[in-house]
Amino acid sequence: MEPEQNPGAAGLQAAKERRISLRAAMSALERSMAAPAYGRSSEWVSGVRVSVMDLQQCMRAHVEATEGPAGFHREILTAAPRLSHSVEISVREHVVIGKLLDQLVTVLDSPNGVAQPDELIEELRDTGTRLLGLLIRHRQRGADMIFEAYEAELGGEN
Repeated sequence: MEPEQNPGAAGLQAAKERRISLRAAMSALERSMAAPAYGRSSEWVSGVRVSVMDLQQCMRAHVEATEGPAGFHREILTAAPRLSHSVEISVREHVVIGKLLDQLVTVLDSPNGVAQPDELIEELRDTGTRLLGLLIRHRQRGADMIFEAYEAELGGEN
């Protein structure tokens, strides 16, 4: 099978940069959730809040860059219309990821009296872990979709 027409180098470079930013934000969330929370719940929650807000910002930029009027999904569908189902899955995942981020923000913004600190921490860790798992799979599918459309790798980032 012949490779599809590659998008401009700028398009692939922008996708790679967004991928690196998203991975960094995911790593920051994982580190903040894995930090010790016992006896320092307010400091722990503050660290998680910063990470969640950064990840939310990265996801907004990612969704705009992929689903926007001149987004990467449009480029992929132009180059490889057969990938329409993969694009639909990506869009659905964006919705689920957004809902999980919103859920984390809601819990983070809840008054301290609503949940005991230990319960709050467990809820944040459970939801955050689900979110990270979905993001990992989303990034994997995105890399597969780009390779299938263009036979181009974004490369592994450190």
